[in-house]
Amino acid sequence: RKALPAVEVQAGEYEAPQGETEQALAQLWQQLLGVEQVSRHGNFFMLGGHSLLVIRLRQAIRQRWQQDVAVQQLFANPLLTQQACLLSSAVPAQQRICHLLKEGDAEKPVFIVHPVGGDTLCYQQLLQDWSLPNAVFGICHPLVAGRELSVADCDLKKLASLYLQEIRAVQGEGPYHILGWSLGGVIALEIASQLHRDGAEVAYLGLLDSYWPQPGQIIQPLLSDWTPALFTPADWQLFDEEHQLVELCQATGLSLAQQRTVIWSGIDNLSHYQADTASHVSKIQYFSAAGQGGTDNDKAACLSHLRQISGHCQVIELNATHHNIVHQPNTSIINAWIRRAMQQPKELQTGPNTKLVLRSVGEMEIQGEIK
Repeated sequence: RKALPAVEVQAGEYEAPQGETEQALAQLWQQLLGVEQVSRHGNFFMLGGHSLLVIRLRQAIRQRWQQDVAVQQLFANPLLTQQACLLSSAVPAQQRICHLLKEGDAEKPVFIVHPVGGDTLCYQQLLQDWSLPNAVFGICHPLVAGRELSVADCDLKKLASLYLQEIRAVQGEGPYHILGWSLGGVIALEIASQLHRDGAEVAYLGLLDSYWPQPGQIIQPLLSDWTPALFTPADWQLFDEEHQLVELCQATGLSLAQQRTVIWSGIDNLSHYQADTASHVSKIQYFSAAGQGGTDNDKAACLSHLRQISGHCQVIELNATHHNIVHQPNTSIINAWIRRAMQQPKELQTGPNTKLVLRSVGEMEIQGEIK
């Protein structure tokens, strides 16, 4: 593996960790970061931390305290004191499917659904750019949460039903706001369909380059095709092919067998998914990666369905690939359009079914009404 560049540590006034939690957490930091001393106001990233070490920190926390703290929460709370506070409010790891990723207005939360890997780590850059007042809750695969689950129960519609129960436990009544990338967008669509059948309103559905194959087609992706979306490009260069699945297991906390179950059941779900044409969503945004990912026919069929179930379906085409659509600068663009859609500002005058082609940041071409 290639070595990471040395990090310049900024000096600051040292204050010893206080209490058992801070002291134990400081010891974990010392082991992971290779430093001799950690102040209670120390910053994990200023001391040399990066995304891969955050994954290992999360695993160490699970082993030490049998509690689960989302990776996104560790990114948002880099100080030792902040992470110690997170531990005091954490729940047992095996209980958490729906977890808070971003604090905010809990009465109007946004629910963001895991992709094929089962975890929500891939959304870290999207959440770093998050500028809406809404709280964000992540939904991870039950196996990632430590629950026992058979392969048969990994069926997409059954998972969506389970996730719907978790969503209703957080937000009892609509309107609901749901978002997902890749497989996560398809699951979000199914959750929206089940909410509609229950008589609930889905005010916003966001799909990040999500699609399902047409009948007779089979999805056979390589692990290396999509796993880099979990990490920054610089981090991913540290791995050769044989270590990628192992590192993914580090992120999700699963065994190799469990991780394969999550991945291949997700791929099987996509290959056999049939969307509900009787559904309805108030507003849909579809962020399409122009660079690669999915055939034109697959996406066209998906978009045709979305326009059937919503009178307001925006297609926003980015100069991105299926995988780096969840990285900068694309996440900044996505956040800006989500904010516009959910806040419904007067300046958004693009019509209900409009395709927007984003050539670069700040440069937009409106292609008119989509029939």
